[in-house]
Amino acid sequence: QQALQLACQDDQCGFFDTGIAEHGDEEPLLRLKLIHEEGTAKGLLGVSFHHVLFDIFGLAALLRQLHQELEKSSSADELCHDRLAAQEAFENTAPQEVPELWPLYPRALERWCFLARRLRSGLRGRPDGCATLSVTLMDGALSRLPRPEGASSLETLVAYLAQLLQRSTGRTRPRVLVTKDYRAALDAAGVGQGLSRLVANCVTHGVSFPLPAVEEHAEADHMDDWMMQAVTSMRKASDGVSLGYVRWHSEQDHQRGLPNIFASLCVNSWGQALSALDFVEAYAVGMRSIDERASKMCFPLDAAYMQVLPQPNGAQRILLTLPV
Repeated sequence: QQALQLACQDDQCGFFDTGIAEHGDEEPLLRLKLIHEEGTAKGLLGVSFHHVLFDIFGLAALLRQLHQELEKSSSADELCHDRLAAQEAFENTAPQEVPELWPLYPRALERWCFLARRLRSGLRGRPDGCATLSVTLMDGALSRLPRPEGASSLETLVAYLAQLLQRSTGRTRPRVLVTKDYRAALDAAGVGQGLSRLVANCVTHGVSFPLPAVEEHAEADHMDDWMMQAVTSMRKASDGVSLGYVRWHSEQDHQRGLPNIFASLCVNSWGQALSALDFVEAYAVGMRSIDERASKMCFPLDAAYMQVLPQPNGAQRILLTLPV
C-alpha cells in the first residue's frame, strides 16, 4: 500500500486518465482506467470523478456494483438516486444556526487575513510553497498513541496531530475543521425514501471545533487531559450537525466564514467506505487531489490539510499538506 501511494504521487504516474488531453476544458465527470496485472487475477483501477456526482459513499457503491457485474453476483443493497426527494427534504427543514460550529466574522477580517498571509510570505524571502507528508500508521503504532477512553482512531489521530502542529509549527489558531456525512439527517427528514443510501455528495465541510490551549512544558497527565478535551470537543461538534444546521450553513456568506480556515487544521476522512470493500487490497489518492488542496486551501489560507485514508488491513494512511 505504501508503494501504491508513492507511485500515485509521482508526476509521471499513468494510473489515471482524466480525459483532459482528449476533451480539454470539457473534462468528463467520471473516468475509469483499468490496468490488468499480467499473470494474475489482480488489476489496478484508476478513478477520476467530480464531486457533483457523488462523495466517497457513492464511489464505494459504484465500485461494489462494478465488482458484482464482473462476478455475476447480486446484492441486497438498494441505493437511492432520488435527488429531488433529498432536495425537498432539505428545503422543508428550517435553518438552525449553531454559532460555535461556524463563527461568522466581519468581511474586513477576511480581507485582513489575506493581507497578513501575503505579508508573511513576503517576509520569508523566497516565495514559499506547500509540502505533503505521507505516513502510514499500523495498528501497533495507533495503540501507542495517548488514546482517551472511548475515542475512535480518527478522533485520536486528529487530536494528536493538531497538538503536534501547535507545538512544532507555532500555529496558534485554536480551531480544527472536519467533514461530516449528513445522510442520516436527510433520511430522518424524508422518512421511508431511503435517503440514507443516497448516491450524491452529502458531506458538509462547514464544521469546526475549538482546541484547548497547549502548554509548552506540560506534564504527561496534563496532555492526557488535553487529549480528552480535544476529543470531546470534536465529538460534540460532529454530533451537533443537523440537517437544519447544514441548510443554515449553505445560506451564509462564504467570505464571512473564511477566517475559520486561516491557519487552521482541516481534516477530511474517507471513513470506512473504501476500506470496507472486501475485494480492495489497497487504495491511494493521486497528485491531482493533493495539488488541488495545496493550491486552493493550504497556500492561500495558510492552512494544514490532513487526509485520513483507512486501509483494508487496518492501517491508517495520513497525507498532511501544509505551507513551508
